[in-house]
Amino acid sequence: MKMRSLFFLIPLLLGALPQTLSACPICMGAPDSPAASAVNNAIFIMFGVLGIIFTGIGSVFFSLYRRAKHSSQQHEEMTTSELDALGREFKEASQHA
Repeated sequence: MKMRSLFFLIPLLLGALPQTLSACPICMGAPDSPAASAVNNAIFIMFGVLGIIFTGIGSVFFSLYRRAKHSSQQHEEMTTSELDALGREFKEASQHA
């Protein structure tokens, strides 16, 4: 019961002190300040990192897709006579061993 009342009491106490709930100086400061410019640059760098990561993940999946497609086409091109010849070669090799 005490923990539950504590969870309600802390937000009420913080709400009673409006100076602690004010926005950060970057949000409420001048838009031309060096800090605002630094925050904007940091956001663009984070977007760039995310773009590189997502591009890498996409290229891995695209590569796997191409490999799977190429592999299945290669197996479809083999005819039954070629498969029979491979089977005969395997039989002969296993008999000589």
